[in-house]
Amino acid sequence: MTYRTLVVVGNAQGAGGFGMGRGANPAEAVARGIRSAKKNLVVVDRFKNAGLVHTVEGRHNNCKVVLRAVPPGYGMKGSRTAKAVLTQMGISDCTAKAHGRRNAFSVVRAMFKALARHQSLAQIARLRGRRIVELEWRRGI
Repeated sequence: MTYRTLVVVGNAQGAGGFGMGRGANPAEAVARGIRSAKKNLVVVDRFKNAGLVHTVEGRHNNCKVVLRAVPPGYGMKGSRTAKAVLTQMGISDCTAKAHGRRNAFSVVRAMFKALARHQSLAQIARLRGRRIVELEWRRGI
């Protein structure tokens, strides 16, 4: 009998990763999953150390995940899987919605693809040729 695990790791400060592990017993599968997750890290610049700067979307197979930026203090809304991943990443203000096939692996993979596309406020300002102060004013901060 073989066990398979899906492991999500994070430091609760904007860095996290996921991995799959297989083994003859659950402990071995988790250990392999953790090793795989540490090789697959994504770093996200959080807005005011709590949320996302803008809405992002990620796809994996038939699963589409939308992570919406919300005002600071709004909290987290979404499925248990999405909440667990975002908590590991240190994101506390976000809304997550999954469409299509919603098995755990597809949702987690699509979430990490979305988080990899996330840009910081400084990157957005540089692309638009604006100052960060103007962008914060437009967001209503």
